[in-house]
Parts: sequence; structure tokens; C-alpha cells
Amino acid sequence: MWEAPLETHVSADGLLRPSSSGAFDPDLAPILGEFAWHSLTADSRLGEVSEEHYRAVADLLAETGLASKDLRVLEVAAYAHTTGYMLHSRLGAHCDLLDISPSTLKLGRRMACEQGLPTEDTRCVAADFHDLPYADAQFDLVYICSSLHHTWRWQRVVREMIRVLSPQGIMLLDNEPCRRSFCHYRFRANRTERYGDLERALDRLGILRTIAEPFPNTRPETLFGMVENQTIPIRALCGSLAQSCTPVAVSLNSDVCLGPLEWDLIARRSKGIAACTLWLTDEVARRVEEAHAEMSDADRGMGFGLPSQDEIERLCASTAEALVKLPADPDSPDYRVGLADIFGASVRIAVRKRGNRGEAPAARLVRVYPEANDIVLAFSPRIARLLDTRSALLPNIQSSSAEALTEVFPAPDWAIESEGGLRWLSPQTRQPRLLVPAIRSGSLLIVVRIYVAADTQPFRIELRNDGDQVAAFDAYRSDSLLLTPTVSCRQGTPLRLSFSTRPLGSPRTGDNLPFFNLSYAGAFPL
Repeated sequence: MWEAPLETHVSADGLLRPSSSGAFDPDLAPILGEFAWHSLTADSRLGEVSEEHYRAVADLLAETGLASKDLRVLEVAAYAHTTGYMLHSRLGAHCDLLDISPSTLKLGRRMACEQGLPTEDTRCVAADFHDLPYADAQFDLVYICSSLHHTWRWQRVVREMIRVLSPQGIMLLDNEPCRRSFCHYRFRANRTERYGDLERALDRLGILRTIAEPFPNTRPETLFGMVENQTIPIRALCGSLAQSCTPVAVSLNSDVCLGPLEWDLIARRSKGIAACTLWLTDEVARRVEEAHAEMSDADRGMGFGLPSQDEIERLCASTAEALVKLPADPDSPDYRVGLADIFGASVRIAVRKRGNRGEAPAARLVRVYPEANDIVLAFSPRIARLLDTRSALLPNIQSSSAEALTEVFPAPDWAIESEGGLRWLSPQTRQPRLLVPAIRSGSLLIVVRIYVAADTQPFRIELRNDGDQVAAFDAYRSDSLLLTPTVSCRQGTPLRLSFSTRPLGSPRTGDNLPFFNLSYAGAFPL
């Protein structure tokens, strides 16, 4: 049922992408993507979502009888949510907030202070959730929300969360997607407001979730190398938890993945496999054909595509068979799990760890880690070196002086602009340069966050090292993305990187350059 998970590496175009080769350290991919994403991006619903998370956790504590002032709580992938501070303020719980991004933890602590929430007994820990830095059986409650799918190695994260959970403790997984077997997984979809011609057509025809992905709008994150794994099988997830835990509550909300097409198919399942297969195949094929007429050159350029007739027939046949074979009782657990497996679902699972409860947990870290800005930095040595500001070779675009920036981004080539507290560099020449000092010989990881505007004409943006291309991106629509090439350098010889653009498709009209800007740039010795 479960295929081998994919690791992540830097592809030929300089973007972080899944690959089975394991050519790039998978621990670095989400670090870089999340760091660059969250350095300039914040969720406007942080306060609202934090309150929702608090209510879900507080209700679960009350239902399971765990509420006590000595409660030890771990929130995994806490982002900048203030839920842990609320749990301490309102319930007296001792909370650890763990996230891969130190900057988001810092933002969450600042927001808690602004809201008047006490922070002195809530610890922030920056770490990789594949390798939790705690001793065994340390927490009464461990929870994660909307984040388990940010890895291809979800089984390891589940094992780690169970490991640090005390016997008789509760673990909560909330708002996680599960695999939809009735899906071709052809491409990553944009945010709703950024849909192109094909996405709008598929959405209007009710088959976007069947052609692209069950939970659309993940393309922005994937352009930053951030994992968006919507292929976690619900039965495999439940099986992983069942090895050492007993279910407390299981909620599978398939309604979020069901549209008129799916409901019509469910209503027809009493007609049998053959009739359902024929009807579904005809419906999907007709809608795909209609969507095909709406496909634009930009859709094709981004690699968006549609399934063949053979692919449609095979998927519809397996879907109809699985649906017809579901139990007759729609309220039975087997029916709900089967429906989630066919159409996908938003998953909420609470389990209790089996075993005899020992001494009260103490949330012990496995060793002493360095701290910065009230954040415990519990990364592996390699990741710690990467995030150490002392190893950064480029000035911070958002906070450095103009003089420091012009040493790396020469003034004739770039202009420093700002608005609303955000700064960026705009190119002033056709091949603006980026000068990177080399403190020693070896390899450097170059990280560049770019915004490209391709509203008038698609173009290719290239990053070159002494004329040789090291990363590139074909921009068919306006996008923010992360280029992360690795380049070799020689001590004392600065890297002379440059950006260039060239039109895609028809020849360029006029002399205006395609627009792009830089809002983050970093260079790190590997």
C-alpha cells in the first residue's frame, strides 16, 4: 500500500524538488524553504488559528481527564502560534513549542507578549521534527496541527512523537490530509486567487481535486522546496499509531473533498461496479476534454497537464470498484475510512499511549544546546552551522546598511527599494552582479529568494557563475521562488555571480527588461 518515500534534492534548474536519488541532504530542504518563506511571510490568521488550536487541545484535555497544573505539553511544528502560551496562562500547563524556524518562534513569543500572555514558563525550541531533541516519555500531551504532511518521512515523525510521549499520555494529530486514490496528482495548484486558465476550468468543472491534488493551492510552497505531502494513506497512518497507542477519537472529514461529481457517484454505487465505472469514465473524460480547450501556453509551460483516456479509464474503474465494495452502513468505521481513502479527507486523530505511567515528565532535552533570542537551537551540527549567522557570507537585505549591501550588490547594477517595512533589490542592468566572498575553498550553498513578474511576457531567469548557469527558472506567471544552487569556490577568489533573463516564446518587444527583484540572499559554506 505504501511506496518508498521520496527524499529531496536540488534539481538541475536550481529548485528543491523530490527525488529518489537523495543527492541533497533532506534535512536542509525544509530548513531553507521555511527560513526564506517565513523571513518575509506571516499568516494573517495567526491569532484566530491559535485560539482555535487552544480550544481543540483544551477540549481534548477535559475529555480525557488530563487537565492539571503540572501538565507537560509539546506542540510540534508550532510555527508562530500562541497556543502554548494560552495553555500556560489559562490552564497552568508547562509547554514546549518546537518548530524548524527560529524566526517564527521568535515572532510567536513577541505576539504573546503583545497579547499580555506570560512567557517565562514556555520554552521555544528550534529543531527538526524528524529528530526530537528530548529524552523518552517526557510529555503528557504531544500535538501537531496541519504539519505532519510537511515531510515525506511522516512515519519517522510519528515514531518520534510517540517516543517522547509519556505512557497514558495523549497525542493529537489535527487537520492533516490523507491520500486520495481518485486523483491523478498531475500538478501542484496555485492559490485560488492566482488560478490560471486550466485551473479555473478544472475547478469550474469539479475535477481539480481529481486531476491536480486533493487539497489545492500548494504550488507557492513547493517553489520554496517546502514539502506538501498529500499522499499519506489513512490506513497506514492508523496502523502506525496502533502499534503503541489506543484510539481516543478519530474524525475523518471527507466532505471537504467531495463535490457534486463525487456525491453523484456515491448515490449511484448501488447500481454496481460496471454501471458506476461507465458513468464515471464518461463524466471525467467529457470534463477533461472541455478543460483541455481552456489550457493556455502558460499552463503548458509550467508543466501542467491532463490525463490520457487510458489513464482516466483505469482510475475510474479502480475508484468505482473500491466505492461499490464499501460496507453498506455509511456510519460504520470501515465505511468512513474507505471513503477517506477513495476521496481524501481532513484527518483528526487522538490516541493514548499504552503502558504504565511512571514519574511526572520533566521535558528533559537530551543535551545542552545553545540559545539565541530565548530560542533553544537544538539542530544537528550540520544544520546548526548552516543557520549560524556567523557563517553567513552575505548581508541581510532587510536589515543591513546600504553600504554593506552595495559591497555585494554593486550600486550600478541594483537599486535598493522599500515599502511597508519591506526592502528589496531591483536590477538596473541586463546582467546585475552578485559578489560573494570566499573565506575558504570548498562548496557554497547559494540561497536567493526572487519575485518574478511575468504578466506581460514569459521569460527565463538564470543565475550564472562566471558565465556558467547554476540555476534557472522559467516564469510563465508571477511567482515568488527560491533558487538554491551549490557552487565551488577558491579561498580568496570572490564568486562573481550574475543574473540574466531572456524571453520565452515570441521575440521580445521593446527594450524593457522582465521584472524581478531580490528580497533575500544568503551564501553558506557546506
